[in-house]
Amino acid sequence: MMKRRLSNDTSQETKILKLDQTTAKNDERLELFKKWLDENNVIYQNVDICQSSFGYSLRSKIEIASHTHVIQIPKHVLMYADCHFQQETSILFRDVENLIYDQIDKETFYLTLFLLEERLKGNESFWYPYLNLLPKHFTTPLFFTDEQLDNYLELTSPYHMARTMKESMKDVYELIPAAKFNLHDFLWAYTVISSRAFKLKL
Repeated sequence: MMKRRLSNDTSQETKILKLDQTTAKNDERLELFKKWLDENNVIYQNVDICQSSFGYSLRSKIEIASHTHVIQIPKHVLMYADCHFQQETSILFRDVENLIYDQIDKETFYLTLFLLEERLKGNESFWYPYLNLLPKHFTTPLFFTDEQLDNYLELTSPYHMARTMKESMKDVYELIPAAKFNLHDFLWAYTVISSRAFKLKL
């Protein structure tokens, strides 16, 4: 009985230690990101960037009046596929672009590839402090195995949608010549872009 109790206590201490280490690492990432924002003249003095069990979010420091600028972000900080990247991508996929854009819109496809290119650069990427904050994993149906789809979603309305999306994204991935990333990476980047990107006229 004593041995079992000791084993349970040790296991609990290990879990707490791992949690503390993860929290410390996340704090370091957040501080690096804030430093990067400051160095690039991003203004956000009325809000703070916070971490919670749900991820990262903005929290207002004061009551913000209508028509107040909450955040000001210089154009060079925004992640977008510039004209040069779009031109290169368009040439690369010229023969299969109709097949690709039947499954995914052009802007999302460009940004998905651009994000993967920057991720491959590691800490040499200009956007590394931001990339370092992004979730490493997603638990959306796009990442479900066939067995999980059958167990959790069969006979529900999202079931067919999830299967169709998985098949479509796999078809798009297989059209990418000599990809430097695997299907899981492609799905990860697509999920990041589709859940976070929006269109702006600059």
